[in-house]
Amino acid sequence: EYELVATHDFIGKMKSGAEASTSVVLGATAGNIITYTMPKTQYTGFKFGARAGIRTTDIPLRYNEDTGDDEVKVAMT
Repeated sequence: EYELVATHDFIGKMKSGAEASTSVVLGATAGNIITYTMPKTQYTGFKFGARAGIRTTDIPLRYNEDTGDDEVKVAMT
């Protein structure tokens, strides 16, 4: 769903080329947790849309390298 610019300025971050770390954790039980880490995530564009009358934003991302071949790291714990 659409996020207000006052809450998260994705347009400004896209224009500036800013990069930020992103992590996604799936699962909560030890032995069944998968963590995806992208050390330098960057917005590459955006498109407004709507779903069931709610304004949405489609935002494509680019995962850049930090050091070496590490665009996406996967850890299973």
